[in-house]
Amino acid sequence: MGNIKTGIPGFDDILKGGLPEHAALLVSGVPGVGKTIMALQYIYEGLKNGEPCMFISCEIDEQSILTYAASFGLDIAHYTNDLLTIVYEPITGKVVTLGTIMNTILKRQIKRVALDSLTLFQYLETSDIAFRKQISDFISNMKSNGITLVVTSEREIGQLDNIVYRPEDFLFDGLVFMIKIRKGSTYERCITIAKLRSQEHLTGIYPFTIQHGGITIFPAQIPFSLIEQQ
Repeated sequence: MGNIKTGIPGFDDILKGGLPEHAALLVSGVPGVGKTIMALQYIYEGLKNGEPCMFISCEIDEQSILTYAASFGLDIAHYTNDLLTIVYEPITGKVVTLGTIMNTILKRQIKRVALDSLTLFQYLETSDIAFRKQISDFISNMKSNGITLVVTSEREIGQLDNIVYRPEDFLFDGLVFMIKIRKGSTYERCITIAKLRSQEHLTGIYPFTIQHGGITIFPAQIPFSLIEQQ
């Protein structure tokens, strides 16, 4: 298998080439750290390469997704009549038909999927076991259909040395943490790869910025916030 380029400057460097083909990556972090932007950049890269892509959201509707992406210079709206499928599944108490989503994936021969976020499965199921089974089945379906998957999830992260791993973390091939570290009177955004099956990767903590064009990660830099804590 080869590597899938994410389109996120610096991220493919710390992944040492990109995401393994057909892998499932969980991007977890605090609110406002940039998880949705990362997922959109991943999809945008696929669209630019002519790949059919799907973005699934349970928090913001299609027009809001297009507007949000455009605010960072990601013109995904250009592909909505051709390569891009946006699925909005609001959490309203109704039953989400994942079978319909899979049928669309097969019909349109989707190659990249981004799910924003795992909240979709949390509202589907009432027990932890059923929640994890839904995730496991979803990942298996993605893999069996040749899809490379990126999923986001909310998480309270204080110190990286004291992270409590959740059972669902172990279902994914890769696990990425996006965090905010206190730097004086502000915060510095940082990212680290906790695991990536079957592929070597860099293991440091790297700063990143969010500007026009989206996220840029700086693999050669040490976070100033960590230097100040020494």
